[in-house]
Amino acid sequence: MSESNSTHQFPSPIGGVPLPIDLVPSVIFCVLYAAVFSLMTYRIVRRHSRTFVTIGTLFFCLERYSCRLRIRAVASQHPGLRNNLKFLTYLQTSLAGGFLTVGGDVTNLIRALLVGSTLGSDMLPLHPKLTPAHARAGAAPARSSSTFLSAHPGANPEGPAHELQARGGDAGSWGTASLDEALADHPRMRFWLRQACGATALLFLGGVGLAIVAGVNFKHAVLTGERSTLIRVAWCVYGSAALALALLSWIHLVLCWALFRLPRVPTRSVAWSLLITSLLLLTCIYRIDVLKCSTTALDATGRCSNNSPVEKALFWLFHVGAEFGAVAVLVSLNSVKTFGSGLWGDVKNTDPKPEPPRESTATEA
Repeated sequence: MSESNSTHQFPSPIGGVPLPIDLVPSVIFCVLYAAVFSLMTYRIVRRHSRTFVTIGTLFFCLERYSCRLRIRAVASQHPGLRNNLKFLTYLQTSLAGGFLTVGGDVTNLIRALLVGSTLGSDMLPLHPKLTPAHARAGAAPARSSSTFLSAHPGANPEGPAHELQARGGDAGSWGTASLDEALADHPRMRFWLRQACGATALLFLGGVGLAIVAGVNFKHAVLTGERSTLIRVAWCVYGSAALALALLSWIHLVLCWALFRLPRVPTRSVAWSLLITSLLLLTCIYRIDVLKCSTTALDATGRCSNNSPVEKALFWLFHVGAEFGAVAVLVSLNSVKTFGSGLWGDVKNTDPKPEPPRESTATEA
């Protein structure tokens, strides 16, 4: 029995096998990822935009540019490589886990954005690694309403009836909030945001693990067709895609909630976050839709083989194109300003306790 044909059904590889029709889009996306990787490297080198929160996305771009797309372009012109199961196993694993890595980075950026938006004037100095918009706008030194009013002579001092509207550079526009809210701290909200975002990031890693397990078992499923192996592959592939869909939908809900409940969250930053996660959602929906396909030959070109011209076009548009769009938008933004991530993002589980006031040791003469 050859590797490309069998007597049993097995899952059709997502994107199909590399065919001559794949050459042009492979080269185009390879060039695009090279440009994005160069821009991301520039962001890290430059001090004002340097952050390591998106290091996973950096390696994702490097893998797409230097490995997967190059190999796919070469294999499209060499029939001997198209049905190589080791190569196809790598492709399937990379496709299943790559966009999940980006999703984990985006989650950590959103955590920095939302946690930073809950920090009051007294807590900002205790989180020097975060750079939320209201800290850059000059609210950090404020310690009370009187000091805030002295720094903003045009502000209306009539307590809760006062509304302040500020804009924080690249971080986007703030919604209107009362003067008390502009200085208030929200520790309980911050605690639950940290728990929710931390659990979401860990679940993204779990999705990557499921994708790896599915990829490792793909070769065995093609060669043997054992029911247990096919079930394992199906559960892991579906589980990975469904988990990503649930997590990205959950992030959408949290972002929409933040627009109405967090008084200082930059609306433009939330809009960018929604755009990035929406593009990743397209990849999830596409994967779930094509996972139902099965075939008996890797190089088949019939319906549901993922090798027909229409299926190839859908793959390049909704899988490769959508995940590239998410990465391109993310890299085009200065994460330090847009998300207030600082160098490492929000890595604390609890707030540091303020230092007790020092007693004066001076004595009267």
